[in-house]
Amino acid sequence: MVMMKRKGFTLIELVLVIALLGLTIVPTYNFLIYGTKAHTMAVDEFEIQSATRLFTEQVNNITRFATATHTVPKSSFQGADHRDPSWSYLGINSSGDVVLDEPGENEGDPRKVTVIAEKREGIEYTVEFLPAYRSDGSINDTLINFVIQGLKNGRVVMEMSSEVEVLNSLQIEHNSSMGDPAVALSFTRIDRDSPEFINVSPDAHVAMVIDVSGSMDWAMGGSGQGGDKRIDILKVKAHDMIDKLSNMGFDIYVTIVPFSDDSNNPSQIKNINKNNPNNGLEYIKTYITDLNPAGATNTGDGLRRAYYQLEVMGNNFMARPENSALDPTKKYTYFTQHMMILVDGATNRETYSRDSTSNPSGGLYTGPNDVTTHKSIGSINRRDPFVSTGFWWWTTYHGSQDNDAYVNLIGNNLIKNLTFTNKYGDTEQVIKPFVIGFSARPADHISLDNIGEATNAKEFEQPNGTIKRFIIATNSDELDFAFGSFTEEVSASLWSIYGPSLE
Repeated sequence: MVMMKRKGFTLIELVLVIALLGLTIVPTYNFLIYGTKAHTMAVDEFEIQSATRLFTEQVNNITRFATATHTVPKSSFQGADHRDPSWSYLGINSSGDVVLDEPGENEGDPRKVTVIAEKREGIEYTVEFLPAYRSDGSINDTLINFVIQGLKNGRVVMEMSSEVEVLNSLQIEHNSSMGDPAVALSFTRIDRDSPEFINVSPDAHVAMVIDVSGSMDWAMGGSGQGGDKRIDILKVKAHDMIDKLSNMGFDIYVTIVPFSDDSNNPSQIKNINKNNPNNGLEYIKTYITDLNPAGATNTGDGLRRAYYQLEVMGNNFMARPENSALDPTKKYTYFTQHMMILVDGATNRETYSRDSTSNPSGGLYTGPNDVTTHKSIGSINRRDPFVSTGFWWWTTYHGSQDNDAYVNLIGNNLIKNLTFTNKYGDTEQVIKPFVIGFSARPADHISLDNIGEATNAKEFEQPNGTIKRFIIATNSDELDFAFGSFTEEVSASLWSIYGPSLE
């Protein structure tokens, strides 16, 4: 028998084997680790991409089907983590999650929160809703821009941005600022014609202060120029605007306040809501049709009468039985008030009061009443004889220095002086003036700056790049644009009040 002799591994051989195994195992292990990390990263990135796409779909659905849409600033949605019980929300909450936050099915039920994208270690999201702008720089309230980013360890993995047009909402109300961006949408799908909407929607009070001085019988270029008369253009475009206001679905109370030498004959106050069976739409349109130009331009008297017409509307609102539970100290948060002022020339009259016994020197009149007109001749110190036991009033001719002073007095003492604290805690002017200069002659625009500043009217960028508190309409199309801008402002203010409460 031949005996086989066993031979073991030497130390050198063992070391070589271990070294060879190390060269094989380590790369394999690293490959496995890398593969696992790559898979995890791919899964995370796919998750981020899916979440951003789902968010975009949600925004599209909201803007398509919601009946009212508002953007919500970070200070309210994250800082205060506030939710209005009757409104739904889509955005990034204080935990960093992208959520759809909706009311419960029944009153008192907990809110239903769906997490669309969860913030977790290494993964986060940013969202911002931005206004869309027209070519003239004004905000287009029927469009909304939004940007969503998904980040992995601080690196942007997915970014989606879009501009979406609202279909069912009248517009989008934007609530944000440079330092407080909008990180959420609030919305509702309540039908605007439903009793639920009608019972909670606010009122708008509109005073249309319309110049009916003699120059309104001229063409846009002035007396003797060709083209349609200013008053005829006004009537057509004003009818169109009244129809648009009527179709909004809100209760909008309108008074027409024409002025020339004075403003003694404002229209009745009528609700023009087309859904109201007793609406005064035809009455207001007929009143506009019947306007006839004559006399001078006492702009201050138009402002004075419009102010007191709006005061009556506010008092009537609070006197309704259904509003008996409302807090009277907060009444200006329950409705909006607007004063549209259309003038076609320079202010050249003002209204004085005088008590023939105790106040022989007279003074500019700021009260609510009609005026008894006694025209002086060239100077406020030369007056027609008049005997009275009470107050009497008159307007002056062109020579007076008090035309602009009267506008300033009404603006500063009445219109600007009426303020309230809004839902954001800021002091706000109750009446929102909107000044339109209606003439193609530059000489007719000289009082616009004074009227706009005296009333704190809406600002507009002028052709020369300056910002002024008036808009000029030199033809029919420009008046249509100005009336459209005013209609949008009324609509925006209504949706702002109707919208969700913010912290």
